[in-house]
Amino acid sequence: MDGTTFGILTGKAALVALTASLVWAACSDLRCFRIPNVASVFVVLAAMMWAVTLGQGGGAHFGVGVIALAVGAGLYSLGVFGAGDAKLAAALVTFVGPAEAVSLVLQIAVLGGVLTFIWVSSRPVRLVLCGFGFDVEPSPPNRIPYGVAIAAAGLLFVLRQWPVQA
Repeated sequence: MDGTTFGILTGKAALVALTASLVWAACSDLRCFRIPNVASVFVVLAAMMWAVTLGQGGGAHFGVGVIALAVGAGLYSLGVFGAGDAKLAAALVTFVGPAEAVSLVLQIAVLGGVLTFIWVSSRPVRLVLCGFGFDVEPSPPNRIPYGVAIAAAGLLFVLRQWPVQA
């Protein structure tokens, strides 16, 4: 197998692993407001594969990821973010690297705003579902499953990278 084929296969494997981890994290956050630590670890492992695909050592990717984790920890201490959200966002920033980090954070913010609007305005739909006998709380929970917005931004990144070119 030549280097180009290896790079394409590694890149595809990294994007598939990233996609699976993000979908898992989003579903878990929606279901029980928890993002498994293992999902974030899988994103970081996929980031290592992605750095190999790009022909980079990964140092810059991990550097920006550490900065994102520090910012996320600050947001967690202020009660803005959950701990799982901070870890997943930092892992995703590690994956995309410094060239895409600012764009990713802006996408997360916009998608998070849209998610929050939908979440807060879901009360009428919830009331209708209750009227039809569904076992749904009439008011949405006070927490927002922000992992969904983080995962959506990551999936947009995956779409922009596919198909992988080495």
